Amino acid sequence: MPKSNFTTVLWAHSIKKSLQLRKERATKVSVRMLRLITMKESKYNVYFEHNNKEYIYNSISKAFAKIDANELNLERLSDKEKMLLEENGFLIDDSRDELEELEYVYNKYYYSSTSLNIILTPTLKCNFNCPYCFEKTNAKMQERVDYYEVLKKYAAKYFKYYNSVEISLFGGEPLVQAKEIFDFLETVSMLKEKEKFDYTISITTNGSLLTEQIVRLLIKNNCRAIQITIDGYKDIHDKQRTYSNGRPSYDVIIANIKQLIKVLIEKESNMKFILRLNLKDIGITDVRKTLSEFTEKEREHIELLFRPIYETNSYKENNSNKLDALTQFYDLGESMGYSIVKSNYLYKTCEACGDDNFFYLMPDLTLWKCINNMETEVAKFGYISEDGQVNVNGNKLMEWRSYANCFKDENCRKCSKLPDCFGGCILQKAMTGRRLCKTFEMSSLPFLYN
Repeated sequence: MPKSNFTTVLWAHSIKKSLQLRKERATKVSVRMLRLITMKESKYNVYFEHNNKEYIYNSISKAFAKIDANELNLERLSDKEKMLLEENGFLIDDSRDELEELEYVYNKYYYSSTSLNIILTPTLKCNFNCPYCFEKTNAKMQERVDYYEVLKKYAAKYFKYYNSVEISLFGGEPLVQAKEIFDFLETVSMLKEKEKFDYTISITTNGSLLTEQIVRLLIKNNCRAIQITIDGYKDIHDKQRTYSNGRPSYDVIIANIKQLIKVLIEKESNMKFILRLNLKDIGITDVRKTLSEFTEKEREHIELLFRPIYETNSYKENNSNKLDALTQFYDLGESMGYSIVKSNYLYKTCEACGDDNFFYLMPDLTLWKCINNMETEVAKFGYISEDGQVNVNGNKLMEWRSYANCFKDENCRKCSKLPDCFGGCILQKAMTGRRLCKTFEMSSLPFLYN
């Protein structure tokens, strides 16, 4: 069996100097070696080929290994190799029921009440006019003038009941209301000191309004991630992502990203910067030109996310870029010194895969699980009243749970990629009755890189 491309710590333990620790560990290893007799292959092993090499991937542990053939022949493996494979989830004890374990942990996380994630969406208005924007069709949604005052009352009532609170800033373009947002975050900071909960923020922005001062404020408010999107190289991007007056935006966004990275380096911040590259009939050459805008030092602080632009109710165009054809872009990004974004959804298909501790708070103070299609209110489940009180429609939450519950689907129960997908898009299931599975290249392959 060739050398694996992951690192195991099992054999490094022998360098410990404590004789007692060595004896205890030797006993444990001996017990494990006896267990190897009753090992079986994990049902979540996925075999695939990448760049003419054979790999095995485990969708629970996220480990990869190079292999000789498209199978694990237990009779030919040495005990050391079996232990290495067990350490990384490829082999498991014969008595284990992985599906049952997975369902238990999934349910535990779904109903977790220790953390709260609010995606603040105070406005659906934007200073850009992107043709595929699904928010702009709903930009006339009534914006409550008391949005932030009600939000402060809500925070005072509820934040103290959670160990951690994450506030994600979204829109429209959230930074058109930067003053109001940072005023609210100042309130949250004071609440944190009083009630002793942890809090972080994240932001999805078009990058056009990002200034050095705003970056410093984001860092001050414990921002863990910022995402900015570019649509290919300058000539392509400037046809897609224009200001509302038609002015191009590429040069402004590139300059602001460079300023962002400069501040991150200066402040030694661990804030993650995600550069999303939207793909619409874009080839590898155009992506290479875009990625060449950044120096080798800047690339060390950038994680790449590749996503084809998809059709919505308001945007109907064919696209040659597909979700199952991203490998060439991942390979290019890694070869140029970038990191590739991995899914950070823990035992869920997306952020909306949870109970009432996750929601979008819309401009009219309504609560939604997902806003990718607001022409149907299938994802709308409540509102916040003027006194900051949450009002929830329990039936709507139960319906959402039924759409999310992939363990009721026989195809999902049999799928080796279930731990990466968990049934795919919940909104798609809610609207059509069918599941839209995540592709291997979108959800699993990124774990191969870096």
